[in-house]
Amino acid sequence: ILPNITYIVPSSLLRPFVYNNLLSVVLIAVLLGSALRAIRQKGIDGTELLERAVHACYHLLLQMLEWTIKAIPLAVLLIVSKVVGNTGPSVFTLLGGFLGIVVAGLLIHALVYYPIAAWIFGRRNPATYFGKSADAVISGLSTNSSLATVPITLRCLEKLGVSHGNARLSACIATNLNNDGITLYEAMAAIFLTQALGMPLGLTGQITVVLASCFAAAGIAGIPEAGLIVLPLVLGAAGLTPETVAIALPLLLPVDWIIARLRSGVNVLSDILVAIQLDGPEKPTPKV
Repeated sequence: ILPNITYIVPSSLLRPFVYNNLLSVVLIAVLLGSALRAIRQKGIDGTELLERAVHACYHLLLQMLEWTIKAIPLAVLLIVSKVVGNTGPSVFTLLGGFLGIVVAGLLIHALVYYPIAAWIFGRRNPATYFGKSADAVISGLSTNSSLATVPITLRCLEKLGVSHGNARLSACIATNLNNDGITLYEAMAAIFLTQALGMPLGLTGQITVVLASCFAAAGIAGIPEAGLIVLPLVLGAAGLTPETVAIALPLLLPVDWIIARLRSGVNVLSDILVAIQLDGPEKPTPKV
């Protein structure tokens, strides 16, 4: 594990950009943001100018990203065509197995673990947990965004009898950190792809993937396709080269439309679970 952690901590500010080490780039961004916040609180001269420069760079990158997103459909078409031309349509059989495994993993987590945790720690029986959360979950599935579902999540938490403070803490704040669906997807995708490429991970590699998945999912915005955006970070931590990642990601796009909606539904259920767990000690033990 230590060599992988050492790999994430950059030896210079430019090295992560040269070698496309995205986890190190994220670490640098967090440190720079924290440092900027600290010097602003100290009232150091020039901080306002620096913030305006960062703000301008942010909008510059957004414009570049917008152009890139518009070009993605054509790029995916060309890459998938090349892969199918070289290997034949059998590649989609492997893709079907990936879809089945990921969907099964997300459903087991949502339909088995969550109701048990809601019953034991949140003091709500499974029927109440799922029944009064249905509106938020359906909205998450349809909008593909746990963030867009926050107002409906708050109404569902009110139906569940969660206190105002705990509901706000979970739905408005913790939703930016609590992305179970994305975390599970990142780890499953990394392990599946490494095995499919003949590079099975040992225990140390799997622990690294889990840590990278948690790190990548924490704080990511609850927007559509957020899980796919941070997936290269985890695949890089799993040992896949940038060239391999560039080939693998377009192949996942055809099924990611389905998986992304399930991820959002799991994220919504997770937000609700956190809220009722915070509220659980104040409630009596539910009857079966």
